[in-house]
Amino acid sequence: MSSYETAVKHLVNVCAALQHGEKVLVISDDNTQELGILIIKTCEKIAGRVQHIVLAPLQMHGQEPGEKTAQAMLENTVCFFITGMSLAHSQACLQALANGSRCLSLPDYSWETLASPALNIDFRMLTKPAQLIADIFSHGEMAVINSGRGAKMTIPLVGGKGNAAPGWCSGPGTLASPPNAEANIAPPVGGSCGTLFVDGSIPHPKIGLLSDPLELTVADGRVVNIRGKNHEILSSFLASNPPECAVVAELGVGLNPKAEMKGSMLEDEGAAGTIHIGLGANITLGGQNSVPFHLDLVIRKATVEVDQKPLVIEGSLTEEISQWMP
Repeated sequence: MSSYETAVKHLVNVCAALQHGEKVLVISDDNTQELGILIIKTCEKIAGRVQHIVLAPLQMHGQEPGEKTAQAMLENTVCFFITGMSLAHSQACLQALANGSRCLSLPDYSWETLASPALNIDFRMLTKPAQLIADIFSHGEMAVINSGRGAKMTIPLVGGKGNAAPGWCSGPGTLASPPNAEANIAPPVGGSCGTLFVDGSIPHPKIGLLSDPLELTVADGRVVNIRGKNHEILSSFLASNPPECAVVAELGVGLNPKAEMKGSMLEDEGAAGTIHIGLGANITLGGQNSVPFHLDLVIRKATVEVDQKPLVIEGSLTEEISQWMP
């Protein structure tokens, strides 16, 4: 068995927890079809039925896949989304989760992703630390982020519910995106403010790893200014989309101890001790901002406090969290 086949078997058996006789849907696109076929071959040994839909490449994270595909997502127990752009923040995914489907959102996947050590861990072991952070988010009132060079941003949490996303589907209606393992929350729209120093990556094909950091100004819950070398791409994204796309939509904390910053969406976001701020859609996370756009800003060495209690200190998880890490 090749290393790729071993990795896909891990995705199917551990991350999706596929059971005999279940119905499976694999959605790929023109660029990821071969990866989709490898998942299908593994699932066919277990599942009662496997369906494959190949889409034209999506243009943005959160874009809707079309009515027929959305209906297919409702009709299957387990869904693998191995498209270049993420379907996790789409209404179609939200409805599939509400209907009880277990969904693996695997955007930006490649053969390199399958071979990464970050995928070769037992994600079930990250359930405890993910739930601890999710609970702190759920009961917190205010998160304060110090991201370097004096940048400080506050994010209100009241009314939001923390989500534990350890990288595997623990039951009906759960979403996983291995090698990403994280805890996150969708803050209320309109309350975030301050400055954010982004020194890690912006996982999009046109940006990726940041050789030169960017500084963002946030007011009334939206990004209102971007400074730094090569800021034009991010600025143009936000300027060419509705104002709701600039909304601070997510605060997430990475938990995967084997993940590294590579410019790849799922591994960057999941790297232990990194944090990410999502812009745009957050309905899948329990928020109210529904737009066909989601973009994450990954920060390497931030300090995060919730109600003056540290969770992350300069890119390292606190002892309260790290003691439960594998």
